[in-house]
Amino acid sequence: MRLLDVQGFDRSEEKRPGSWFRSGSRFRIPFSVPARFSCSATRARTTGYALCTISAVLLVLFFASGCGTVTVKNGSTPSGGGTTPTPTLQSIQCANTAVVGASSDSCSVSLAAPATGAGVIVNLASSNSAVTVPSSVTIPSGATSVTFNLSITAVTTAQSTTINATVAGVSANVVIQLHPSAPMLTVNATSVSFGSVPISTSSTQSVTLASTGSEAVTVTSVSVTGTGFSVSGVTFPVTLAPGQSVVVSVAFAPSASGAQSGQLTVVSNSASNPSDAISLTGTGVVAVHSVTLTWDAPVSSPDPVAGFNVYRTSGGGTSYQLLNTGLDSLTTYVDYAVQSGLTYTYLVRSVDAQGVESAPSNTTTATIP
Repeated sequence: MRLLDVQGFDRSEEKRPGSWFRSGSRFRIPFSVPARFSCSATRARTTGYALCTISAVLLVLFFASGCGTVTVKNGSTPSGGGTTPTPTLQSIQCANTAVVGASSDSCSVSLAAPATGAGVIVNLASSNSAVTVPSSVTIPSGATSVTFNLSITAVTTAQSTTINATVAGVSANVVIQLHPSAPMLTVNATSVSFGSVPISTSSTQSVTLASTGSEAVTVTSVSVTGTGFSVSGVTFPVTLAPGQSVVVSVAFAPSASGAQSGQLTVVSNSASNPSDAISLTGTGVVAVHSVTLTWDAPVSSPDPVAGFNVYRTSGGGTSYQLLNTGLDSLTTYVDYAVQSGLTYTYLVRSVDAQGVESAPSNTTTATIP
């Protein structure tokens, strides 16, 4: 620690106004700045102030009875009474510039340079009473920005607010759009295609209805038009809270061949698309059925096997008909001559080189859809 030698002051008469410092006296002030200076003064009639800057960093304020001049011995030049300027306000920003319903938002104000001294006070204001902001925030010394939260109450019509920040007469603004809360229904498809579906069979696909607004949405009804189309899975009306969803099943069961089209209609109180239409398409085709048979050949037959004959009966009858026109040398057979709605029973006999058949195999049954 260094000592500041001050000449021209006498503290022996401190208790007497106007006589705290006397010319020609000396006292020491302990100080941590590596500098020494002296101040010569003559007694004055009125009390005044002298502001001295040491090495352009330290400000020393003398309340003295007539301090005339100050000389810094280490060669620094004193400055006469200026203050450090406040850094300029640069910007104000918010995380969201459009909000729906009641909400909150995080904003920040920034300076062009770090704050000094005890910090920089930023005055805040909102142009809309639906948005509440702090009256002011302080950017700490050495920092360039500070964050704050604003609170937003729900509005019934679309509005906006301007958030204003002011520092030393310099202002910056940010505009936030306010939208009223509303129910919203989102359907995950605009069309559903079933492709080719065999006659007298059915194909099913799922459609998801989701509440994506800020309020609950009510789905009043889901209906379907078009030959062969149907809907199931949910009982309507149904109310979905924000984030909830339901899945409806849409089926196509053609009764005749040819292309078909239809429409799924979803009715709700959604703020957008309260009546949403989803197109449906599908084609009925004549089914081409077949039955594939496989079996194991005899492992240890004393009579070598030359091939196999495949027999079939339908409707539970006992009269079997030979299917293959020539001896089948493979252990598999595909029967394409089948009809929808019938049940067929099959058996296989092995045949040797002389055309002699073995006893029949076990039977297997296939029902054609």
